[in-house]
Amino acid sequence: MNIFRSLTVSVLVLLSSLCYGQTEKKGEQLKAATITAEPLLKRLGNRISYDVSRDPDADKMDMASMMEKIPELRSASRNGNLEFEDKPIGKILINDEDNGMINKNRQYPMRFIKASYMSKIEVVLPSSRGYDNDRPILLITLSRPLPYGFAAQMSASVQSDNSFSPSINAVVNTPLVGIGIGYDFDHKGAPSLSSGNNREMSDDNSPTRSSENERSSRTISNSHNINFNLFRGLFNNSVQFKASLSTDYSESSGHSESSSHFYAADGSEIRHSESSTEESTKSPFRLDGAVSLSQFFGQKIGKSGMRKNQWVLRYSYKDNSANSNSLYDYSSSEATDFRQNASNVAKEHRAELDFKLRDCLPKIVPLNLSITPGYYNRLYENSSNSFDESGSEIYPKANRLRYRQQVAFTEIAALGSFIKRKFGYMVTLKGEYLGNSGSYSYGQEPGPVDYSEFNVMPSVGLNWNLRRNHFGAGYGNSVKRPNVKQLTTYSDESDPDNILTGNPNLKGQMTHNFSFMYGLTPNVKWIRTINVSASYSTTDNAIERMSFVSEDGAMTTTYGNIGKQSSARLNAEMFLSPAKHFSTHISASYTFIDSHLPSGSVYTRKVPNFNLDCDWNNKLFDFSGAVSLRPTLNSVQSKTVTMEPYCEIFVSRYFKTIHLGASAGVSDLLHSGGMKKSEISYDNYTQRNYAERIGRTLNLRIYWQFGKFRQSETVKLDAYDM
Repeated sequence: MNIFRSLTVSVLVLLSSLCYGQTEKKGEQLKAATITAEPLLKRLGNRISYDVSRDPDADKMDMASMMEKIPELRSASRNGNLEFEDKPIGKILINDEDNGMINKNRQYPMRFIKASYMSKIEVVLPSSRGYDNDRPILLITLSRPLPYGFAAQMSASVQSDNSFSPSINAVVNTPLVGIGIGYDFDHKGAPSLSSGNNREMSDDNSPTRSSENERSSRTISNSHNINFNLFRGLFNNSVQFKASLSTDYSESSGHSESSSHFYAADGSEIRHSESSTEESTKSPFRLDGAVSLSQFFGQKIGKSGMRKNQWVLRYSYKDNSANSNSLYDYSSSEATDFRQNASNVAKEHRAELDFKLRDCLPKIVPLNLSITPGYYNRLYENSSNSFDESGSEIYPKANRLRYRQQVAFTEIAALGSFIKRKFGYMVTLKGEYLGNSGSYSYGQEPGPVDYSEFNVMPSVGLNWNLRRNHFGAGYGNSVKRPNVKQLTTYSDESDPDNILTGNPNLKGQMTHNFSFMYGLTPNVKWIRTINVSASYSTTDNAIERMSFVSEDGAMTTTYGNIGKQSSARLNAEMFLSPAKHFSTHISASYTFIDSHLPSGSVYTRKVPNFNLDCDWNNKLFDFSGAVSLRPTLNSVQSKTVTMEPYCEIFVSRYFKTIHLGASAGVSDLLHSGGMKKSEISYDNYTQRNYAERIGRTLNLRIYWQFGKFRQSETVKLDAYDM
């Protein structure tokens, strides 16, 4: 008993000396000794944070390895990128902004930088206020500026469907400027695939009662992408400057053949048509660019010394263009052979100024404000000219579209949290003015596309965290604009009885969405999370692709504002870890969709979906697999939905010592080929479609990372008074 008492006193004396830097005098008795410990890993609301600044291993580990101290956050050996609960990280922000050196598409430098350059890591879970994210987001707060040095990654992938993609990416950080550069090449040359349909007319007065169509096509394409970016701290790093520039070049060639047969009510053939098409498309080198300036200002917050407020000025420019030449050869058809040249251009200028103000009313209510005024200007131009065999232009087949869209908007968002982030809210209000101007012509018939409108789009989101329970509810209002492919007047007439074209009279689609979510983090070791959600959305002018059939059996497929559409969705998911180094993610959903078509009929679709993902990480390799059951060839005109299974497996390994990763896998494991089937219908026909799948495909990938940074050593000195 005396020995135990002596040991206890000795321990208390030692603790006192560590806490106060001195020992008590001999013979004096300690009144009390208190030891406090705060966890490095915390979950507050929809965020999981890790305090790197208090981790003694920060000087011994790299940034990528430190990430794995957050449960279920790890670098996937399949591609070297971070995943949380088997979901790829959707965005990486450093000091709450995009970074030119480390971002979602450039994660490899974290393998060569010490973790001590970070003070905190945060994972923002999906559907979090202020981010509107459907994937997890990684927030990194730095303790000091990132070091000078370089890093690079070389990778190559190849698939058994005759496609391969080599790439290289590198970044250099110097005292003068940071520079990043990358190059990607992509070749696709899948074998010829067939498709077709069988159609029955429901109108007894139609001269054509049924038809059969078959089509086979193959496309070979190559694309090059070069991207370049600069980043630099100005005025003693108080202002951050970032700029990017990229250019693309692509070319493709294709060949297709089609045949159609049309039958009368007695089964006799009325007519048939055959056609073949040779097409080549080039998208020349063009420049896309962006530039931004940002600065933090106001009071300092946290250990990193960051200031609480921020402004960001952004400008971007995009230029997409393509030129194509097609030769249509018809036989046994009323159509005449012709050659068509087409040009498509889509350009966009966008400018935004974003203010983020934190703790605006700290004494009244927790309030953060985000104010974003902006403007963007889009120009769509496409044209096509057709020539007969003699080279003379065919004017009735000359198409033109010039479409300019300008939008000026301001968005104000207020968000905050109460009771240690257990209750959070977000309210946004966006007002925008839209102005469309231009004209189109098909043959000799011009038509205007001028219209303007003003939209007010409010949204609100609430979430509540009660111990291990998480509740969320929200309402949102959004607008979807038609793209150049949907607006173009260009017609694909490779099959004269199945024509594809756009619709320049399309209007934007406004949608109202209501949602509710419940999540549970059970006090069970092998059950990580359980989430259940429900949502309902409705729109009065949905943009959908539809097919119409004339009395002679010819089909035209185009886009239109069909009218009212509503959908209700139920979703459930679980993330389980039943054994060490083994995890699985299960999700299932069921969606009800009601669509009011232009004919006045209402189509109801019931669309189920199921996914199962598994990961097993052992000392030798990482195994990942996925099984799903999902709809095939689903469209707004589908009365019944056809489901089919899908499976893929991958085996991968990352060799940390030499920074080399490799993976091998098989996609669409359950199918060696075969047809995907579906059925669509409208007021005067029912059609059964089929499309050939590539089927089982072998995938191989290898990547190598290397780099070197000049990193200062951190010295810790502990002194004790004896």
